[in-house]
Order: sequence, then structure tokens, then C-alpha cells
Amino acid sequence: GVLHTAREATETAERLFELRETHRSAIIESNLGPNGLKLLSHLFQRPLVNINHVASLIDSTFPTASRLVSNFESMGLLHEITGRKRSRMFRYEPYLALFEDAAAVDGHDVAASEDVTESPV
Repeated sequence: GVLHTAREATETAERLFELRETHRSAIIESNLGPNGLKLLSHLFQRPLVNINHVASLIDSTFPTASRLVSNFESMGLLHEITGRKRSRMFRYEPYLALFEDAAAVDGHDVAASEDVTESPV
């Protein structure tokens, strides 16, 4: 019920905070500078981006944005989802996975609670 939903929301918020701090540290250690931190912050608001969007976000050229996106890819932060050579889209996989995991767990809990409430007649 409500308690379960509140507990799940709190756990998701804690995982989001941990994810942000872990990735922030990795970006700093990788010397990706303020542009890397700016992109990371933006990914928490918009987890799907393309290189043109990143270039606009960090006020840079396409090649600079492309290098930053490539660095994020090699770190496992971004994953290319179109399979194309041009007009590629990238997904902030670890962030979206948190919500997909929560939805899967929630769906499992619903099924489990249905089993519990059904009683033989």
C-alpha cells in the first residue's frame, strides 16, 4: 500500500543520490572537467541525448561534444541506441535502469500480493 510505495520512493531516491555521486567522482577522476559535470547533471533531467544537443548544452563544437559523449560511452554512462552512424541517440543507461528495476520489482510485488490475497473456496 502507501507504506510500500513510500519505502520504494525513498530507496529509489537514495540510489539516485549514490548514482550521481559515484558518476560525479568518476567524471572528476577521468578529468572530464566542467563539461563532463554539466552533461552528467543534465542527464538526470533528460536521460536521452544526441551529440548536437550535448554541443549546445556545453556550448562547444560537434567534435568536442562527440569526444565527451565517447568518453561517457567508454565509462558505461551512455549507450548508443540507434545503431546508426549519423543522428545517433544516447541513453543514460545506469539512471534509467534504476527505474526499470523498480518497476520490475513493483510488478513482482503486485503479482505476489495477488497470490496471497486469493484463498481457496
